[in-house]
Amino acid sequence: NRTPRLSQWQRGYLIFSATHGGGTNIWRIPASNEATATGKAERLTLGTAIETSPFLSTSGDLFFESLEQLDNIWSLPLDADRGVVRGELTPLTQGPFDVTPSISEDGRLLAFAAAREKNVSSENMQIRLRDIGTNQETVVSDGATPEHSPHISSDGSLIAALERVPGGRNGTKGTRILRLEDGLARLIPEAVNSWGFSHDNRRLLYTLDDHVIRCLDIRAQTDVFQLVHPNDLLYQASFAPDDRFIAVENVTAPGNRDSLIFIVPVKDNVPARFEDWIAIEHTSLWDDKPRWAPNGKLLYFLSDRDGRFCLWAQHLDPDSKRPLGKPFAVWHFHSSRADVRNVGLGMLEIGIARDKAVFGIGEVRGNIWSIGRRP
Repeated sequence: NRTPRLSQWQRGYLIFSATHGGGTNIWRIPASNEATATGKAERLTLGTAIETSPFLSTSGDLFFESLEQLDNIWSLPLDADRGVVRGELTPLTQGPFDVTPSISEDGRLLAFAAAREKNVSSENMQIRLRDIGTNQETVVSDGATPEHSPHISSDGSLIAALERVPGGRNGTKGTRILRLEDGLARLIPEAVNSWGFSHDNRRLLYTLDDHVIRCLDIRAQTDVFQLVHPNDLLYQASFAPDDRFIAVENVTAPGNRDSLIFIVPVKDNVPARFEDWIAIEHTSLWDDKPRWAPNGKLLYFLSDRDGRFCLWAQHLDPDSKRPLGKPFAVWHFHSSRADVRNVGLGMLEIGIARDKAVFGIGEVRGNIWSIGRRP
């Protein structure tokens, strides 16, 4: 987040933490009693870590946090068809910036985005594929352009990833579909997000920059239907295992202040009217990342309904996909040190396989530092 964070107003100065020139440091700016800047901002620290939460004592000593964050893919042993956790959360990758996981249904193949070098940015990303059984890892990006946000098909044979391409919508983005067996690739120049394949691998859900969910017939390269909300924005669409329903995140517009989850019936490539969409109980501000259990009887999602972003699940009727009972907590992320929200909402993704859940998690470590009296 590049927005400056104000921490203190003291002795005619505003003291804050801000990101500038690739580093996050402590700054101050002279200000009047009306909080109007009366001079230029001055950088107080020059460290290479994330320096934040400054506090100036009455004696003039400056205290602040110096933090390091590693973003990795973590795995949670899980009987996904029943919603039962079978072990502890453990890291699968070693960072420094491994994000946006997607996993095959059998839990063997993991696709994720990683920084090609220590220089971490969206311009420096590549797609990697890990065989979890053998720990062998390969790079599946073509190397010509940065790629991120991969989605792997349920059988592990296809990957769709967002890449920067000349001529795409907004001049930069498109989606590349890669067949892993022979490396055959197809490009959707205008797709700014891809969400997931149908289980027969014939269709792909994606969006342009209008937040309408489109369903692409991959072979014919034509859209077969669109999923549109009358007023709001749609994200994170995924086919149910039988391909007859789509789970989707609905973000209220304008303002993006509220996010809830619907299940949309689809028959003969025709989505149900909005009046027939099936709502998942929504008791908080933000429900996100809906993911199906392999048997289609549970829908997993992240929610802040207990005050933190945690993994929840909803039992569903096997045929109608209507909720049975209330959502239940599967795993809590109540530690600020290792948390899914640390990677940022734009890079936050989860994956559900038969035997595990995978998450992008930011692990923050650091110390408290002090600098002697400031003039």
